[in-house]
Amino acid sequence: QQQQQQQQQQPEQRPPWEAAMIVTGCDETPISPHVLEMIQQQQHKNNNQGRQRRLPPILMVPQSTVRVMDALHRYTPKLNFQDNHRVETAISHYESYIDFDLLLRRLLRVDHSAAAAEQQQQ
Repeated sequence: QQQQQQQQQQPEQRPPWEAAMIVTGCDETPISPHVLEMIQQQQHKNNNQGRQRRLPPILMVPQSTVRVMDALHRYTPKLNFQDNHRVETAISHYESYIDFDLLLRRLLRVDHSAAAAEQQQQ
């Protein structure tokens, strides 16, 4: 509870982006040692920063850029609310990353704003 109160008192710190980087073709064109070192340093920083101000994740894959882009384009997530096992797995994975109190406050704020706007129109 104390941690939750501290989170509420601190201003929200989110990066100005939501992104990731995919480095492709690692088998076909080896990454230079300098670039590989930069990636490893970034991953080390992410591991030591907890959940605050994290740098974007980097995924390194051996396939070519064209092949990876095609796979991403054709990908369809297959999470169905009736698949209890997969839903429970997703919940258990993501639940610790969600601040439900903050989410509810924002939803209530949006709801109150919408109600106020509706009253002004009447």
